[in-house]
Amino acid sequence: FFGVCISLNSSAQNVISVVQEEVSMSKGSHKAYVIEIPQADYDASLKNWKKAIRQNTKNKIEESDHEIIMEGTQIDLIYNAPINIYSALIKKDSSIKMVALFEIDSVFFDFENSEKSIREEKINSQIKHFLINFGTEQYLFAVEKELENEENKLKAYNKEMGSLEKEKENLLKSIAENEQNIKNSEDAIAGYESDNERIMTEINAKKESISSLEN
Repeated sequence: FFGVCISLNSSAQNVISVVQEEVSMSKGSHKAYVIEIPQADYDASLKNWKKAIRQNTKNKIEESDHEIIMEGTQIDLIYNAPINIYSALIKKDSSIKMVALFEIDSVFFDFENSEKSIREEKINSQIKHFLINFGTEQYLFAVEKELENEENKLKAYNKEMGSLEKEKENLLKSIAENEQNIKNSEDAIAGYESDNERIMTEINAKKESISSLEN
């Protein structure tokens, strides 16, 4: 259990950061925002991501070849008008890699573009903040789930130890009872032997009495 706690404390030092990679998706090849979320649960993250990107719209999310397409969503934390998001979650050994393209006013945002205006820089910053918040939430959810699982294991071990302690008490009680039974048996045998000796003495005495009378 303490080993798990140390592991959780160490893993809690992970930092979610945003990088940029060239990716090819349904809208062609573009530089995408990319984050990697350690320990995250894929199914839970996928469900939460769909919920996070579908805001203030009646449009439905489309999925094609593992690509998640959300057009016409309005995420106030990013932009106060509809935007399109093309994303994908990739399951890895111990993490989830998420790539996302953000199309705003028919332009795919490239946060390494040095010619961004103040407005574009603000949107870019808000996109990164949105992604980091999402990744951090999924990571913390995974760590809390892991801790909950370890606590449940600890409860199971404590319950098992309690059963073993009870079994030990029963065995000690049984041994004590057996020891008492052995002592009682030994006392009874000693009593039988004493009675036998007394009876044999009386028999011999009767024999002598009878022999005397016969004479």
